[in-house]
Amino acid sequence: MLGGSYVNSQAFSAEQLASEQARVDRAGDVYRCAQQIAD
Repeated sequence: MLGGSYVNSQAFSAEQLASEQARVDRAGDVYRCAQQIAD
């Protein structure tokens, strides 16, 4: 991603996904956006 950070693409449990979506950085934005697309 922009700025050199990365997102690990792997299967998450519901708890892990919620934790990743709660992040306040760009990676959290990515996980929230992906969830919206999937819904």
